Amino acid sequence: MAKVIQEADYIQKRKKKYLTYTLIFFVIMMMIFLIGFIITRTRKNIFTVIAAVFTLVVAQYGVQFFSIIHFKDGDKKIAEVISNLPEDYIVWNSALLGDQIGMTLIEHIIISDKEIICLYDVKNKHYQKNLDTMKRIAQNKGLKEYLKFIKIEEEQLEKYIEQWSQYEIENHKKQEEILNALKTAAIV
Repeated sequence: MAKVIQEADYIQKRKKKYLTYTLIFFVIMMMIFLIGFIITRTRKNIFTVIAAVFTLVVAQYGVQFFSIIHFKDGDKKIAEVISNLPEDYIVWNSALLGDQIGMTLIEHIIISDKEIICLYDVKNKHYQKNLDTMKRIAQNKGLKEYLKFIKIEEEQLEKYIEQWSQYEIENHKKQEEILNALKTAAIV
């Protein structure tokens, strides 16, 4: 089994977490404000100041939620298939990466010592933007020569799996370097 560093439902879990925290802190903020208003009959009180501090937390989680709302996780069936690669491979599902210009979602990334294989789905309407952003991120990290894109087609996936299974990773240190360089662009 390949080393899976992120499950295929990562984006869905992040959306749920960010939305939940946004709503919880918004309710707390409003309750503090309302309690202060009910007690003092004015907005000019210490409760308003405390509630104002919570707006920062609400804004932080809200922005995180809205920045990833249009991204969708990769196919779970494909994630399951590629997780059966030999244990030397590293599989990164629902890889959300970014730089100063933009964010990208690559449905599945397979990392060896010679390649960063990005599996993408053309059904995603943002796929070309995602590929361009990934190319830019790889260029900035000095990984452009390792980058390879493969369109996900279930009928051809088994052919690729067989081909990758026959390749033996020789330089695990290089593989870790590639992974660590990509992780510096990860959005957590």
